[in-house]
Amino acid sequence: MKNFFWHSLWLISIPTLTTSCGTAYKVEKFKSYRLFLVEPNQDLEPEFRTLIDEFNVQAGQNVLTYAKNAEDANSAIVVTAGLKNATAGKVGLGQWLAESRTSDNSFSIEGRPSKQKVYYSMRIEFDLDYFMTRLGNDPTKKYEKQKLFFHEVGHGLEMNHNNKNTEDLMYPDISGEKDFSYFFQQVRKYMSN
Repeated sequence: MKNFFWHSLWLISIPTLTTSCGTAYKVEKFKSYRLFLVEPNQDLEPEFRTLIDEFNVQAGQNVLTYAKNAEDANSAIVVTAGLKNATAGKVGLGQWLAESRTSDNSFSIEGRPSKQKVYYSMRIEFDLDYFMTRLGNDPTKKYEKQKLFFHEVGHGLEMNHNNKNTEDLMYPDISGEKDFSYFFQQVRKYMSN
């Protein structure tokens, strides 16, 4: 995943920032999440492809894509045996990543950079046993996989836990009924900012 190929990016609005010395520069945000299952598993790859498709349907837009190979990906799906034991019971982890670059030809008259580009990606990790015991299309198992996957992708989209509302998909405990509609409103808002 060292080779970033930025196609079909979300080009986000360009705010103008001012440095402490008064120099203004523009920031372009690129939100493109091309996921790839690290160490592909024949049983799990179709599950993650389906979860990505379901996420996009719920979001009403293509937020995530599954990359054909690691070279085209910028975001990782990792499945770890024993993650639940190693993390005191967590069956998933998610984090967002950002890489900032100054455009080569973006210098102002004073010789300072005038344009900054920020590229976003994510890393999500899941417990192997959790997913292996939930393979297939059983509605209850499907809902459990969706809640965990969507929650960890939420972290990859810079969402924090909501400790107040137990029905929020970003509540720390994903058991029980969750409100997907509110979660996906937040996803759409994030992608448009």
